[in-house]
Amino acid sequence: MRLFSISSPLLFYFAQSVAYEFEDKKNIALLWHVKGCENHLESYNLMYEKKVWKDKILFTNARHYNEVTLSKIIKFSETRQYLNNVEYKLIQILNENYISEVFIGNRHAPFDRMIWEICRQKNIQVHILEDGLTNYLNFKYYESEKMNIFTQEFIKSMLKNVFFKLIDKNQIYSSKFDLVFEDVYSVFPNKYLNNNYKGRVRSIKLENELKLSNVEDLLNKDPVCNKVNFSTKENILFLSQSLSEDGLVDVSEEISILTSYLQKIDYKKYTIIIKPHPRDRIEKINKMMEVVEKNGGEIILFNSQIPLPIEIIIKKLKVEEVWGFWSAALFYLSEISPHLKVKSLLPLMINDANNTNQKLKRIFQSIQSVFPTEVIWLDY
Repeated sequence: MRLFSISSPLLFYFAQSVAYEFEDKKNIALLWHVKGCENHLESYNLMYEKKVWKDKILFTNARHYNEVTLSKIIKFSETRQYLNNVEYKLIQILNENYISEVFIGNRHAPFDRMIWEICRQKNIQVHILEDGLTNYLNFKYYESEKMNIFTQEFIKSMLKNVFFKLIDKNQIYSSKFDLVFEDVYSVFPNKYLNNNYKGRVRSIKLENELKLSNVEDLLNKDPVCNKVNFSTKENILFLSQSLSEDGLVDVSEEISILTSYLQKIDYKKYTIIIKPHPRDRIEKINKMMEVVEKNGGEIILFNSQIPLPIEIIIKKLKVEEVWGFWSAALFYLSEISPHLKVKSLLPLMINDANNTNQKLKRIFQSIQSVFPTEVIWLDY
């Protein structure tokens, strides 16, 4: 029996595509989510295809295993026992279901790292599944290169490291220890450069017979999707990203650069569809909408209540172009729908911002070196 550890709707999409290829259908979905993503449960229910899975298990304790705070560390014995209990429950699942292979998606998440460690001890093969762009990069490009030792963040990090060493879980909670897998399942297998596997790099087939018919019914009833599909102009879908919210650029600069680019669009030809990021400031979205309307353009706020990744619904939407910065969706959409014009505004943002965070430049250099032609990198 195979066990798939699934922590996001996108990972579920990839896991279900891989599981579908096994004719015996001896697949179990271990479903969980990180803090603040409770809506993933609704996504899982919508996406779940009974013909692919033998069973599904909702593992609610996984998120708590990932979140070991200082307040929990103070309760040393209690927290250690809790973590051990979570591990014991996972071992029960492996034993009771006669699991012989495991697939995980987030090699940096403590819960998935714990699964890997238990499987290593039990001599169970572990494979790594696609779960965003980090699997193509050999370092955590979004982190700061150096941490100031006088900050609370550094002190908290040091205290946690001491705690994990004392309870012998340092390898689980520290991503400095890279994991080695049997096989790698990748959307872009020829671009996978990490030397962290013993077997093969296998391709994830995004085109299969899984139709997700209930999803199509939802789209047909959704007013936002209908507005997009009945637009008489060509549609540009803009995938917003939390740049200023994450401290990568100043909010006024971000708004200025975005609105400047929006003013150059021929609104007689195009309609703009903005899909906000969950952490976007409302002022940023409102300003973008205001600029489009002032220039005589039509704008659609893609605030659909359908809790599914854009990768799943894109083929059901009338969209000719997709814009963004470095959202993984940009690169997946170029593979899922080759006819789309997919453009990244990231180099444009770097060129025009006065005080661009060095982290943003590292992100661009890291991703552009791996995906030089999958998207159109706009720098003017």
